[in-house]
Amino acid sequence: MPIKSRFFLLVLFPILTFSMLPALQARPTDEDALRYKTAHLLVFGVLPESLPDSLPKGDSKTAVQYCASALQEAPSGEQSAVKERAWMDTMGTASDPAIQIDALSYHEYVGKLSTHLEQNPAAYEQVIRRAYPYVIYRDVYSEEIEYWRNFPVMGYATLVGCLEDWARRNQPGLMVTGGVPTLSANCEFLTTLRVTPSLAEEICSLMGLPPMDPQSPYHVLAKGADKVISSGGIYFILTGAEGLRQNH
Repeated sequence: MPIKSRFFLLVLFPILTFSMLPALQARPTDEDALRYKTAHLLVFGVLPESLPDSLPKGDSKTAVQYCASALQEAPSGEQSAVKERAWMDTMGTASDPAIQIDALSYHEYVGKLSTHLEQNPAAYEQVIRRAYPYVIYRDVYSEEIEYWRNFPVMGYATLVGCLEDWARRNQPGLMVTGGVPTLSANCEFLTTLRVTPSLAEEICSLMGLPPMDPQSPYHVLAKGADKVISSGGIYFILTGAEGLRQNH
């Protein structure tokens, strides 16, 4: 090879290597950003408006602890807002002082409120009764109350999302709800965040959810959504959308 050609390659190689560094580093940065968004959703009940200058490094537990520390130091008004988001998404109502829940983060409130519903079938029935008029403008049938008892107890926002999907697939009849509950990551009533299968494993561990089988269609990361099909097999976490919360 001529000397000039070899000199050109010697100069070109480090330039190409240097120019590729951002691309090589992009994947970990993207994963850290997704992990932070997930943690923020779990702690605050909303997606972050922006990313911090320095993303927390490590697994989802580290990211959740980072966000929880921020919430701990936040004004009491923000902490109250988190509580109200969790109540609305789980119960379909504003918080009730008669039910004492000791929690800080959104997912802690949701977990404890879900346990309350599991232990109080009459209260869960009221959640179901709130969901039907909101989505399909009619009261729930007695057969539908029994239908939902065949599945794990799920929060108001999850129920609303399942009803929206069922109603869209069964127009114009809308007789008695049946089949397997299904949720779409594009549901207008929900705020959703798509996650990777590996991140889903971390989230399940944090939320106390059963591990997800990649071969199953049940990839909705929400309390009580163990037997809810994810439309398209997408792994996603959810909360209620702001519109759902504001319309009550």
